[in-house]
Amino acid sequence: MSSTVAADPAPPTLKPYACVLCQQRKVRCDRQSPCSGCRKYEVNCIYRPPPAPKRRKRRSPEETLLARLRKYEELLVGLGVDVSNIDEHKSDSQHAAPEAPGLTYNSGSGSKTDPDGDQEEDLKNQFGRMIIRDGKTHLLENSLWVNLSSEIGDPDTILDVAGDNANSNGDPFLSLEDSPLSDGGEFIIAGSTGGSGSLRALHPDTVQIFKLWQIYIDNMDPVTKLCHKPTVQQQILDATSDLDNIPKDVEALMFGIYTCAVASLREDDCISRLGETREALLSRFHLGAKRALVRADFLTSSDLTVYRAFLLYLLSLREFVDAQTLWVYSGVAMRIAQRLGLHRDGARFGLPIFEVEMRRRLWWPTVYFDGLCGELCGMGASLAAGSSWDTKLPLNVNDSEITPGMRDLPIEHKGITEMSFCLVRYEVGLLLRDLASRNTFDGAWGAVTDKSITLSDRLKRIDALEALLQDKYMQYCDTSISFHLLTWVVGYSCIVMLRFRARSFSRDAQNSQEVRDALFADTLQIIANYHTFRLTPGIQRYYWHVTANFQWHAFIHLLNELQTRTEGEQVDRAWEEVGNVYTSKPELLSEAKNPLYIAIGNLTLKAWDARKVSLARASGGLSQDTIVPPCFIEPLRARRMASAPPSSASSPQGATTSGQNIAQTYPPAGGQNQVSATPPLFPPTNMAVPTYEMTNGYGLMPNMPSSSAVPSYELPDNPVDWSQWETLLQGSAADMNFEM
Repeated sequence: MSSTVAADPAPPTLKPYACVLCQQRKVRCDRQSPCSGCRKYEVNCIYRPPPAPKRRKRRSPEETLLARLRKYEELLVGLGVDVSNIDEHKSDSQHAAPEAPGLTYNSGSGSKTDPDGDQEEDLKNQFGRMIIRDGKTHLLENSLWVNLSSEIGDPDTILDVAGDNANSNGDPFLSLEDSPLSDGGEFIIAGSTGGSGSLRALHPDTVQIFKLWQIYIDNMDPVTKLCHKPTVQQQILDATSDLDNIPKDVEALMFGIYTCAVASLREDDCISRLGETREALLSRFHLGAKRALVRADFLTSSDLTVYRAFLLYLLSLREFVDAQTLWVYSGVAMRIAQRLGLHRDGARFGLPIFEVEMRRRLWWPTVYFDGLCGELCGMGASLAAGSSWDTKLPLNVNDSEITPGMRDLPIEHKGITEMSFCLVRYEVGLLLRDLASRNTFDGAWGAVTDKSITLSDRLKRIDALEALLQDKYMQYCDTSISFHLLTWVVGYSCIVMLRFRARSFSRDAQNSQEVRDALFADTLQIIANYHTFRLTPGIQRYYWHVTANFQWHAFIHLLNELQTRTEGEQVDRAWEEVGNVYTSKPELLSEAKNPLYIAIGNLTLKAWDARKVSLARASGGLSQDTIVPPCFIEPLRARRMASAPPSSASSPQGATTSGQNIAQTYPPAGGQNQVSATPPLFPPTNMAVPTYEMTNGYGLMPNMPSSSAVPSYELPDNPVDWSQWETLLQGSAADMNFEM
């Protein structure tokens, strides 16, 4: 039996476009011939190819470039840049700086130097300076690093500021791998696991826990105010009853308290009070803090206690983590805070009074810390420095006046409370934030360094802030109480530093001798404040905080001025203060690869060379080689010779012992064997209050509220050996903070 298999008919060919009727009716066409729509209406199905699209006229490359430039100018204008002052005829050949092969110092205008000077300086202050070499870039966006870049010979010391060339031993630019307490960056970036095991072995015993809590209350809490003491104390009491079953958020907070407490102590204090070395305790507690934070899911947690623990941990890291990594960590903290909504004032959302206050106490130190870390890296304004947040200042009240569940708003004090020190710092930050332009250069300092504002207007703003601080806080200080004294010192140091920054960015700073004299006096006061602070017995418990915020801007300006000011009593006092700085900061001599220290060392040697010529001339023809230099000069020369090519090295002369007092190493101008006086601790104000003098010549403080029990300020005859102190240099490049 046979059968015939018919071949399948070929599928109909579809048209590439719709028919005319379907196009007119704007319906879907099945593109058959005829289509189903035309068959339904029994009309002819006509397929007509659509007209060819009009060919757009292509822009010429010049038109495209001009359009892009117009777009970029619009963006720059939106950021507050005056593009009308930019010279459009500068050649690209000015982009590269000749300092080193393959290195480019680019300012925002694309040029390094300007024959006119002022215009280029203004542009540099708008955009900062970009350092480029071998594919590496580093933006310098604050005046500290921009002004020092010419003093740093090797660009690698800037480009690798946190890399393999960085050093350890507490340097702010140390490599993470070099630090015994570091996590190598994987703590946050790679999300290391905390494990599921108990952290009981990392906790101290119960007695030690309460000792650490008391140390935290004495040394850390007054200058941070991150914790509500009654609440946290109850949490610690509950936790110590069963250390094997501590809630994750409380455990993270406890380890944050441990690390901060130990970080605030000297080595000898750790051994005498806690029975272990500082390094051993910090290694143990940092490990516990990292594990506890990861166990508490700090990156995704919405618990304010966990976030508070993270901030405390970051504060304890400043001595051991390089500036670049710490800035990244502070950025993580800022993002977590924004996710928690801390940048919006809780009162707007009807949150409980206690929670509103705690949220304010967390947001403001977050902004401050982020700005400080940005300055360490040479960056400008924090992304949170603008108007994108509205969180109000914390209330000026004591912890005992706010409790969970309270219904009535506490009455705010006009005077000193537990919050006053932090509020002084935040008041300065609030002023800088409110006055800041949209230009990010120099960070929050732009409010007082903006050259578009006259110097007199800037000084008026600072005077208004001084009056506010005086009215709300300073006049109520009782200097027999160490916390009051701390608040007083920092408050008026803020004003001195603000005036210094305002004057230093004045167009008259290089031309007017009056402005230069005022600047020199300001810097001398700032450095004298630091020296007096570290020798004042009542506030030495806070010395860790002061040394972390040393004012490098002022010290650098002082050294610059000493290159041209070579004689006189004020110059003698200035050199004594320089010696005090080198005595209190031995890392200036021991750390050979820190770019900030290299630049400062170069400035110091230049200033001493000028001083030596003046001393020889004043002595009536005495040879310069016979003048004994200060004790820190020869180590600086030796360090420079070690890093310089052999042809440029010269033999050191006249070395002195490192412990020798600067006042004994060379005769001051005028033949006096001892400086007669140093500047007052604070500048004169408008109030007629007598100045108290100390036996060593240091002025106490003008306008100081009188007290029957003012602590002794007498300084020892010989310099104190501060080498026992653990050098907290986490703020070595930092004065971009609200505290001064």
